[in-house]
Amino acid sequence: MTEYTEAEDVSHLNATQPTPVPTTTTKPPITNVPNPTKPGPVLPKECEGFVCENEGVCVLENAKAVCRCKVTKDWWYVGEKCERKVSSQDTLVIAVSSSVTIFAVMLIITLTSVFCLKKKHKKQLANTGKAQTTENDYAF
Repeated sequence: MTEYTEAEDVSHLNATQPTPVPTTTTKPPITNVPNPTKPGPVLPKECEGFVCENEGVCVLENAKAVCRCKVTKDWWYVGEKCERKVSSQDTLVIAVSSSVTIFAVMLIITLTSVFCLKKKHKKQLANTGKAQTTENDYAF
């Protein structure tokens, strides 16, 4: 068992401290024109005149100018120049409608197969019944 003989004074921890003042920082806007006093993004020569829409960014891919489109949690842009907006809801609608369509086609195929098999089975029973009736007629 440990015995504590001297207690440490921690009352200074309860003293209130001044609330810190929030500071704001602003990022300088990104431009295509280089700033001689400050290094910034410089567009490759291939991207000059190549316009990406909807905040897309021109980058080089295999020495060719292409757009990298803006992406967020719920939507994103697609297309050669980021011209079309797609949302996660659009993707969900496509997935659900595709699933329902596949289910409906499978159900139709199954019901058609069952119908044809029942018809074939009834026809076989009818033919078997006629054969037995004919045999019974000649038995006596």
